[in-house]
Amino acid sequence: MGSLTINLLGTSFKINAQQDSQYLQQLLTYYTGVVDNLKETLSEQDPLQIAILAGILISDELHTQKCTSNIQQIGTENNYMLSEVENITEKLINSIDQVL
Repeated sequence: MGSLTINLLGTSFKINAQQDSQYLQQLLTYYTGVVDNLKETLSEQDPLQIAILAGILISDELHTQKCTSNIQQIGTENNYMLSEVENITEKLINSIDQVL
């Protein structure tokens, strides 16, 4: 179990989680990077808006990765099914040839 103190966007609090502290720190570092990029990009500096936008950006990254992973999995499954169809078709043609 790990803990982490978060000092970000004008607020500070401590969290405890099942993950270890090093992992929590990695998450915070990544999130802080997204927040910092938004702060540099946006003229609006409202902490709540920045936090929401950071959450949306990270959600978009996760969603895109899941979609890409699903597409790759479907492609793999389709290749397997195509192989099976080809095998069955070949067996049927051989069976028909033997009868004729």
